[in-house]
Amino acid sequence: MALIHEALADIMKAVPNITKDRQNQQQGFKYRGIDDVYAAVHPLFVEHGVFSVPCVESERSEDRVSGKGNALIYRVLKIRYDFFARDGSSISATVIGEGMDSGDKASNKAMAVAHKYAILQILSIPTEENLDPDAEAHDVKPKTGNPPPARPSFPPPASHSAPPAAGMAGVVALVNEVVPAADKPQWMGRARACKTPEEFAALTTELKARYAGKVA
Repeated sequence: MALIHEALADIMKAVPNITKDRQNQQQGFKYRGIDDVYAAVHPLFVEHGVFSVPCVESERSEDRVSGKGNALIYRVLKIRYDFFARDGSSISATVIGEGMDSGDKASNKAMAVAHKYAILQILSIPTEENLDPDAEAHDVKPKTGNPPPARPSFPPPASHSAPPAAGMAGVVALVNEVVPAADKPQWMGRARACKTPEEFAALTTELKARYAGKVA
């Protein structure tokens, strides 16, 4: 038996029960946070000389809109965690992490969730439910028609890497001029999704029609 197997078995014997003491503010359910998991297992990992290294194997992203019209980024990461012992022996666990955020934290949330579940499952830490939701919930509008294409994880070829600057600038100026503050995130999200002059022109036409009374 490799040292990593012995070390993880010893950690399993010593890891304490991790209760669900945190509460989701939007929906009121109890959950076990990543910091709770780290606090319980980190001293044991240090004692037995075990550490993990993440490797993102794939990712996909989608633009979503909340029930209040706010732009959201939904990201799904497939991550492999390699757990090493002092002698260099290791085992791997591949898990899926999902995260959603209105800013730039979707990947951070997905990685935190993935690591939490990798540790919970490798050490067989019991949970009260099959699914362990996280602290933040989003009210997302149901999709209609064909779903938007997934955004690539890395920049596409140069010919498609960025929308025309003039088109983006024109739409942004029009949004700032005529769109109410509550609706701006949705229109800005649609502007970021445009890739060609034709798409910007179509979005500009739609904006002018929607807010005809405000366009000079």
